[in-house]
Amino acid sequence: DLGEEDYSLFEYYIKISIKNRTNLSSLNELFNLDITYKNEKKIWAIIGKPNVGKSSLANLLYKQEINKVESEEGTTKEFLPLEIDDNIILDTPGQRKRVTFPHYSNIFGVIVVLDSEFHKQDLRLVNIAIERKKPVIVLMNKVDVKVNKDLKLTIERLFGVEVMNISCKKNQGINNVRKAIKYIEDKYFDRIPTSVLNKWFVKEVKEYISRVKFVSHIKCAPHMFFLDCVISKDKEKMLIKKIKKEFGLSNVPVSLKYNDEQEENLKH
Repeated sequence: DLGEEDYSLFEYYIKISIKNRTNLSSLNELFNLDITYKNEKKIWAIIGKPNVGKSSLANLLYKQEINKVESEEGTTKEFLPLEIDDNIILDTPGQRKRVTFPHYSNIFGVIVVLDSEFHKQDLRLVNIAIERKKPVIVLMNKVDVKVNKDLKLTIERLFGVEVMNISCKKNQGINNVRKAIKYIEDKYFDRIPTSVLNKWFVKEVKEYISRVKFVSHIKCAPHMFFLDCVISKDKEKMLIKKIKKEFGLSNVPVSLKYNDEQEENLKH
């Protein structure tokens, strides 16, 4: 119940709400932790080029027209958070040629909104979310007008992420976005038993990566898998792609880990 002026008494402070489950991840920085809290309200940032339908999507997810929508570019000029059940949907300004990750604390996942008009920043927007190791949902809006199949296939081939069709104007596919958010949040914390993982590995992958004898799922949120020997970058990509496809992790970050000695040798 402190007012803003009361916080000035402290040299350093972090605002959190246990009741509303917001901003708990700020404790990571204080205690040098790498934790995503399962029960915390997760912030999903909606990003995309100008006038692609970001604010319309935010309003539809919120089920109420809160954020202003105009046909002209640049209507959204600041971050606009909307609290929806167990999530916070963050509407963001449109990004033109220069693509940057939103400067907003504790973003859990990213929703990239595209349309049928291809621009180079479309690929950059998807890539920046993946580079930051964030769960990502890619949407193609305005499919009631046109679907760019080549762009869909390019993104799915390059990044291994399915592109979902929606139409904010017709309110089509929005419920599928809600389902995708829930599914990804559940999968983000879903641990794969070692026995299940290795049974699948021996059957489906070992013939391509014969050197590896053992695989273990050592960490989730985000997902990390341990291998008992180092493999090439090409085989790393192949293995990650197969793990994502087999265990439904295509929209969440996945990485591989070796022991310290192996990783040191890999650098040299």
